Amino acid sequence: MTERSRASLILPVVSGVAIWLSFPDVSLVFLAWVGLIPYLWFLVRKPSWPKTILGHLLFALPYFGGVLYWIPRVMVVHGGFSWPLAVLLFGVLLIALAVFLFPFTLLVRLVAGRSAGQALICAPGFWLLTEVLRNYFAVNGFPWGLIGYSQYPYLWLIQVADLGGVYLVSYIVVLGNAALLAGLKFRRWRFLAISATILVVANLYGVYRAYLWRPARLHDMQVALVQANVALAENTDHYATKYFEAMPGYYRRAAAAGADLVVFPEAQNPYLYPRDFYYRTFLERMVASDPAYLIFNSSFEESKGRYFNSAFLLGKEGKAVFRYDKVHLVPFGEYVPAASWLDFFEPLVREVS
Repeated sequence: MTERSRASLILPVVSGVAIWLSFPDVSLVFLAWVGLIPYLWFLVRKPSWPKTILGHLLFALPYFGGVLYWIPRVMVVHGGFSWPLAVLLFGVLLIALAVFLFPFTLLVRLVAGRSAGQALICAPGFWLLTEVLRNYFAVNGFPWGLIGYSQYPYLWLIQVADLGGVYLVSYIVVLGNAALLAGLKFRRWRFLAISATILVVANLYGVYRAYLWRPARLHDMQVALVQANVALAENTDHYATKYFEAMPGYYRRAAAAGADLVVFPEAQNPYLYPRDFYYRTFLERMVASDPAYLIFNSSFEESKGRYFNSAFLLGKEGKAVFRYDKVHLVPFGEYVPAASWLDFFEPLVREVS
C-alpha cells in the first residue's frame, strides 16, 4: 500500500467521527449533512477490495463506538462484568454492527465500478436498506444509532417520519451528503437540484404538520411523575411490601396537589395486570378513590406463552381504558436473545430493567 493510499484511509475515519459527533451528547447536528461526504468520496474512487473492507471498519467503528460509548459501563455497573470482558463484548457488538452496515459499502463500491455518479444517486437507498436490515434482523432488531435520530432538533424536517419513519429522515440526510458530492465534484446538477427540492418539500411538509395541524387546546392538564425508588430485591415479598405501602401515598399526594394524570415510570414489575387479582384490585381501588388518571407498566399475557411489556391507562373509576403493548423490546435490556446460549447476560437484564 502506497503512502498516498494509506493517507486516503483518513477519509473513512473523518466520516465516522463526524457522524458520531452529530449525535448527543455533542449534538453537532449539521455534521450529519456533510459527514458522509469523505467516506462516499473514498468509495467512489474505487479502492481495492481489501482497502474497501479496511475503510469500512475505520468508518463504522468510530461511528458506532462513539454513539454507544456508554454500553461497557452499563455492563460493569449493572451486570457485574469485569472491564476487560465488558470491553471485549462491546467490541463484538461493534463488529456486528459494522457487518450489518457493510451492504451499504459493498453496493456503493460495486456501482462505483461502473459510474461514480450512479453510485452516489443510489447511495441513499443502499443506506436505507442497511438500516432496515439492522432494525429487523440484528438480534431481533438493533435500531440504536440510526442516522435519522441525529436530526431530533430539526422539528420541521423530522415530521416526515409519520410518512416513512426514521428511515425516511435517514434517507434525506444521506441524500443531502450524496447530492453535495455529486454536484460539486461530478457536476450532477440535476441530482443536486432534485435533492434540494426534496429537502425543501420535506421541511414545508413539516411546517404544515407542526403548525397547521396543531391540536385544539381544550384545557391544561397537570401531570405528576412519581418515582417510588422501590427496588426489586431478593424476593417479591419484600418488593410487594414496599410497593403496596408506598405507592398509594404517592398517588394520593399527587392527586391532592391537583394532578389530572399520575405516571408511575416504567420499572421491573413481577405482577401481571389484569390477571393478578390482588394487584388489579389494589390499583383499581387506589385510582377509584381519587380523581386522577394513572399510567403504569406491567407485563401482559395476551395468550398462553405470548407476553408483552405494556403500559396501561386507568380511568377515574379505576378501570383500564387503554393499553399500549411495546412491540420492540430492547435486547439485553429487556430480554436476552438466544437465552439458552447467553444466559450469563441475565443479571445485566435484571439490573438494567
